Amino acid sequence: MANYIYITSSGTVVADTADIKETVQNEFKQALGEDISLEDSTPQGRLIDIETTARTTVVENNALVANLFNVMLSYGIFLDAILANFGMYREGATPSRVTVTVTGQNGTVIPAGSQASTASGVVFYAENDITIQENGIAEGNFLSLETGEIACAAGELNKIIDGTFGWETITNSSPAILGTERESDAHFKQRFLNSGLFTGKALLENYYKVLLDTENVKSAFVYDNYTSETIVYDTVSILPHSVYCCVDGGGNEDIAKAIFSVKSAGCGYTGDNSIQIRDEWFGALYSVKFSRPENVDIYISITVDRGTSASTELEDTVKNAIIAFANGEISGYGGLNIGVSVSPFEIAAAVNTAISGITVKNLLVGISEEEISTDEIKIHVNQKAVIPFENIKVTINE
Repeated sequence: MANYIYITSSGTVVADTADIKETVQNEFKQALGEDISLEDSTPQGRLIDIETTARTTVVENNALVANLFNVMLSYGIFLDAILANFGMYREGATPSRVTVTVTGQNGTVIPAGSQASTASGVVFYAENDITIQENGIAEGNFLSLETGEIACAAGELNKIIDGTFGWETITNSSPAILGTERESDAHFKQRFLNSGLFTGKALLENYYKVLLDTENVKSAFVYDNYTSETIVYDTVSILPHSVYCCVDGGGNEDIAKAIFSVKSAGCGYTGDNSIQIRDEWFGALYSVKFSRPENVDIYISITVDRGTSASTELEDTVKNAIIAFANGEISGYGGLNIGVSVSPFEIAAAVNTAISGITVKNLLVGISEEEISTDEIKIHVNQKAVIPFENIKVTINE
């Protein structure tokens, strides 16, 4: 009896339970005679059903266990266990980080863990001790009390909760670097696939790997201009003998340290941000440059046939699926990262994958609400497409 079907193209093991009941019935005939009644209502019929269910459960469980050894089919703690064999571990949820300016009396030490909040009650705490300088000012980092994408716009963190005597004000001149939720299965698998290619030092792939391994970094683009002339690549001017890194997410210092750790001797930098890094061997200061992507807001109009979906909130479900696609949270789709163009056909396919029962009839994209079409939107290597929830218009055909 062949209880399994092996799909070699994807490595999937499928339980084949179609003939199990017939096999059990034949065994009962052999034991009790060919003229035995096999009707479900008879005692032997009930016993056949019970045995069939038991065997089916074993076959299906075995197929499930076999598939869990396939990285692309595994999930949850099973995926964690497999990738731990390769020295890779799922990234946990992280807090948002905001750089603050505090004022007060000279010498006042604001202890690590001291709290401040926004007017809406979002609480942040000091990552390390902060000592106010002679001019009455100091800078430091505060982390959100809650993990995940905790937003804090510039100037919003201004209320001291458990202040130290001598600490007078707090504010942030720039918005928080958003934290992350616990890494999804889809992102974990993609990170594994990316990591398998990289060996050696001072290769473009190595820059890419150390950047992706940096806390809170979501995507990156790297280009090496090894010529003696300034070149223009996809609208970006890159200086001679320099490396250009555009990085989405992560802390500035963490990113600079990552780039510096793999940069070859004599190679320069091209970028809008300049961060001072001290060489841990000799103590010399170096300015590491890199860029941040420009966010390009995308507008979407999507029409779907409800089909067999019974969801009472299908409009929000469709919007959330599009957001999940953009974040790379739908298996098989990399999401909208730096330099990734926006394809309406790819988004439509992702929505169909994520939501069972519906059919996407039409999907239009654009950089404004008035100019949307089925044309792909080009995103340059210094840009990243973003899809705000409110920019998605959903039409449902009942």
